[in-house]
Amino acid sequence: MQQLKQPPLVNLSRFSEEFFREVIRYHVYEYWTYFQSRLAAIYIGGSVHRNEAVRDISDLDLYPFIVDEFSEADRKWFSEAEQRIASKYPSANGLCPPRPVSDVLDGSQSETDKIAYIRSQAWVHRLRYDTTLILGKNLVAELRVPNMDKEQARDYFQCVS
Repeated sequence: MQQLKQPPLVNLSRFSEEFFREVIRYHVYEYWTYFQSRLAAIYIGGSVHRNEAVRDISDLDLYPFIVDEFSEADRKWFSEAEQRIASKYPSANGLCPPRPVSDVLDGSQSETDKIAYIRSQAWVHRLRYDTTLILGKNLVAELRVPNMDKEQARDYFQCVS
């Protein structure tokens, strides 16, 4: 497999604080150098996404997605990468295990598995309205985005708790 030298980042100019742009680049580099073609997308949410982050207080809310399942070998990499990031950016460590793309897409078209459907719809809603895509393909660009109502929100929190 041919390795590329730098990850193909989406424009980070929307983030006003250079410190957080640097932290994002470092996190993305960790994911990208390990997962390469398995990495489908990385989104960022939370206070950094909203440009409300405070240095030394705010962490990163990253939502990375891979095209397959997270394996035991991936867990080993994750543990090592988490230590590298924690030593470099102790207050802004946002590394988290990537989710398979199927977490967003499976269940989004059918209500046969209610839990999968609700989780999928919540992911679609979150990724569309409360994150910024920073690398890869927009996973929800062509999906119908649900209108979240109180019942759906209640069902979602019951399913994930």
